[in-house]
Amino acid sequence: MPNLEQLHACSNRIQRLGGIEKDDDAQDDNNTAITAQQLAQALPQLRVLDIDNNELHDFNQVLLLGQLPMLTRLQLNGNRLSTVSPCTPRTGWCTDGGGVW
Repeated sequence: MPNLEQLHACSNRIQRLGGIEKDDDAQDDNNTAITAQQLAQALPQLRVLDIDNNELHDFNQVLLLGQLPMLTRLQLNGNRLSTVSPCTPRTGWCTDGGGVW
């Protein structure tokens, strides 16, 4: 779906983002993992991702969406994200409450 610009997947009871792993942590035991790099290659034009009102709880998976090169709008309202992770070797990203870098 290289031309997809908007994806709306609201209220679908999504609990995880389909086995997405950071590239250097990818382990594909069941052929279900997709690396952040593969995601970026599959959706290079995605600008809007609306996953409001789902059941996401792991902020580390959300951070991997930062690999989408054109993403400018990410909607996560109504999920179960209770904490935002600080910089760690696992995530590879830092947060300060105001953004991710």
